[in-house]
Parts: sequence; structure tokens; C-alpha cells
Amino acid sequence: MLVSYYCAYFNPNNWGIGNFRNNSDNKKGGGTVITSKREFLNCYNTFQVMNRVMALDAGKKWIGIAYSDPLKMTASPAETYRRRSLEDDVIFILDKAAEKSVDEIIVGYPRFLTGEESRVMEEIRPLFDALKERFAHDVRWSEERLSSKEAERILLRRGYSPGEIRKNRDSFAAALILTWYLEERHGG
Repeated sequence: MLVSYYCAYFNPNNWGIGNFRNNSDNKKGGGTVITSKREFLNCYNTFQVMNRVMALDAGKKWIGIAYSDPLKMTASPAETYRRRSLEDDVIFILDKAAEKSVDEIIVGYPRFLTGEESRVMEEIRPLFDALKERFAHDVRWSEERLSSKEAERILLRRGYSPGEIRKNRDSFAAALILTWYLEERHGG
């Protein structure tokens, strides 16, 4: 329990080299000095009780990203990432997952209304497979039919300009995918 206290005591956003000791041996001043942000985040996330869910609305050029709150009740759009290469995409997503204490990644499964897979699956399946192989926790598919259209409709209703809609559509679509997933998970 002592490690949990020390980990929770420091905010990873205010991190600095050498400002955190892993006191898992329960001795004052014991443990190993954390010397990199990645080591700190791994330690911090290990002892976090409440983690988040990350949702991805992946396409050929862009990936919309959204996160749940720590209680996994609500979803919020976060950002839209421009795809580079499979390796760069996976590293970016895994770094964001570590930074936000994510213990589950949801990837939108693109289908047509008929139920057939969309052609964009050729671009998304390798990303999904790489995340599933390299992420320490669950990576799952989730329904995404019409998420982008619904996101556009919501943004238009909120008064966003066409340029703002294009910029924010993917992250809002990811938030919708996550909202639908969380509602299904909680029965409602």
C-alpha cells in the first residue's frame, strides 16, 4: 500500500528526473530512483486503481482518439493524430496509453450498414493486430457504424464551421464509439 501512496502523491504531468522513489521495500529512502518519464509512468500506472479506456476511430490518414474518465462512465474526445507508418502509429498510441493510465483500447470496427467490412479494414487490421501484440492489456473491436456521420451532425448542431468539423470529426467519432461501448458494457 505504501507504493500506491507514493505513486499517487506525484502528478505525472509535473514529472522531473529523480523526484520519485519506488519505496516498495517499505523502508525510508529505499527503492530505486526512477530516471525516465517512461519508467515513472509505468510505475505510476502499475499502482493506479482507476484506469481509463482509450477509443480509436482509425482511418487511412487519421486516427481519432478519445478517453473515458477514470470511473469509465463518460467519454471525451481528445485529439486527432495524422498517421505516419504502422510503427510510428503504434508507438504514438502506446505512449498516449501510458500517459493516460489506459488499461483497455477500443478500436472502431468499420462495417457497412449491410454488415460487410469496409475497405478501410485493410489499413486498420494491421494496427489492431500490432496493438493487440504489444499492449499489455485488452485491445478490442467495437461497433462504429455511422460514428463519423453522427459526429459531423453533432458538431454542426453545436455551430462548428466546416473546417472545424473536419478537424474534430475523428476525435468526436472516437468519443461516440467509446460512449456506445461504455453504455453496452454497463447495460444501458
